Amino acid sequence: MKTILAHAFTACISVFITLILWQTLLEQPSIVSFDMKKTVKSFSTQLAQSSLTPETKKKLSVNFTKALVTESKAYAKANNVIVIVSPAIISGSVDATHSINQMVQQKLTSIDISGV
Repeated sequence: MKTILAHAFTACISVFITLILWQTLLEQPSIVSFDMKKTVKSFSTQLAQSSLTPETKKKLSVNFTKALVTESKAYAKANNVIVIVSPAIISGSVDATHSINQMVQQKLTSIDISGV
């Protein structure tokens, strides 16, 4: 009986130590800000000033929305961060707006709009 208790105790201690090490050794994600309002306003302004057809503008807007979601998730995963819109953060975060905007721009330029 003492042997079983000793093994159970050892197992519990091992699990506890493993959990502590796992928690402390894993890098916790940091928080970055993203100015979505500025990004959407900039895109909308450029789109409004373009000479594209309304149908093409609509399809580009859908592609922009998809790219915005996809690329902000990709940025978060690649950089081990949590992306939060700027108004939700008071201070103390890195602004990732420029980097995410570049990723969105690259994604949009890779989309073939000739059939759009």
